[in-house]
Amino acid sequence: MPKRTPGDWADLERELHEAGVSPSVIDEGARRLLAEARGHQLAEARKHLGLGQKDVATTMGVSVSRVSQIEHGEVASLEVIARYVEALGARLELVVDFGDRTVRLPVSQKSLDAA
Repeated sequence: MPKRTPGDWADLERELHEAGVSPSVIDEGARRLLAEARGHQLAEARKHLGLGQKDVATTMGVSVSRVSQIEHGEVASLEVIARYVEALGARLELVVDFGDRTVRLPVSQKSLDAA
């Protein structure tokens, strides 16, 4: 599948509006796709590290089915993502981009120095 450009997405959104799809449905669909993409990235990182879902579940103190849900984009909060990332031995930070400067905000409480 070819990579889409912002213009492609703008065209798609316009076509959906013209087809009578409400903005709220479009927004919800976009949020769902982004959540699924993030979940896929987490699963790929886990696999790259040679970890199984059971390993992550044990470290997080949740069921394997919950790890699967997270990897399918069913995440309620950044704290859940932070706990998942910590189970991989990393930490989560948010990067706020103001255009002329960025600000890094820690989400994880775990320090990489302690690992």
